[in-house]
Amino acid sequence: MKKKKTIEQITKYFTVGIIGGMINLSVLLLLTEFIHFNYMISAVYAFMSVSMISFILDKTWTFKEKVENHFLKEYLNFFSFSVIALLLNLISLYFLTTYFQMYYIFSQVLAISSSGGLNFFLDRSWTFQSRNK
Repeated sequence: MKKKKTIEQITKYFTVGIIGGMINLSVLLLLTEFIHFNYMISAVYAFMSVSMISFILDKTWTFKEKVENHFLKEYLNFFSFSVIALLLNLISLYFLTTYFQMYYIFSQVLAISSSGGLNFFLDRSWTFQSRNK
C-alpha cells in the first residue's frame, strides 16, 4: 500500500510540476519578450508566480492535507527549498544561455527539469512530513 501511495504522490507531484513549469515558462516569455525585462529578472518573477500555486496544489492534492493544517510552517519549509532551487535554476539558466548559447527558454526547461526528483523527496520528507510517516 505504501508503494502505491508513493507512486500516486510522485505522479501528482510531477503533474503539479508540469503545470508550474508551463506557468513559469509563460511568465518568463511574457516578461522577457513583451515587457523587455532581462531574462534573469523575468525568471525570478516567474518563480514567484508559481511558488504559492505549487505549494497549495502539492499540499491539498498531492499530499492530501487541509490548507489550514501547519500552513505557515510547511510554507516556510517549502519556500526555503524553493529559494535554493531558484538559485540553482538561475545559475543553470545563466550558464546554459551564456556559455552554451542556448535560447533562454530551452535553458529554463532544462534547469526546471533537472530539479524535480530532488524537490519531490525534500518536500515529501520535510515539508509535508506529517502525512508521510
